[in-house]
Amino acid sequence: MKKIPLLLLMIATALSSVAMKRKATHYVEYISGTFSNNEGTIRKVGCVYEFVISTRTDNVMIDSVWFGATPVPCDLLEIKTRHKTDLANVKGLYIVRANKDVYKNFNAQVDSTSSYAAFKAPFVFKGDAVIMYKVNGKRYYVNVMNVTEVKAKGYR
Repeated sequence: MKKIPLLLLMIATALSSVAMKRKATHYVEYISGTFSNNEGTIRKVGCVYEFVISTRTDNVMIDSVWFGATPVPCDLLEIKTRHKTDLANVKGLYIVRANKDVYKNFNAQVDSTSSYAAFKAPFVFKGDAVIMYKVNGKRYYVNVMNVTEVKAKGYR
């Protein structure tokens, strides 16, 4: 008889933990990604990555992409018009564009050395990249896997 209440308590605890896991939603979903190694005649532009994402809520601020070292700033583009925007105001599809080698073109005086010292990794880096975003002031992450290489766009 004493085992039945204990068994019921264990079942209730297990069900509540499953419900909490289902409740924890991801606000951004990674759909696909490509990168190209762009080399110019004057200087190397670097590896430019483009990720297609889907936002599941309004007012998502995507601010940077982490490639394993220091996070780099990124551009958020509307998928239909390819216009740059600061905030994903409505849920839907967007493009995140980032240059992995953005800091290589800076001279040593304005390099990212202070950014690198200030950045503390929130977890062990896995995958090709991590998209960093905020919803209601709280930081979230999306792991990016299986990014395919495409040929760089030519000159006009």
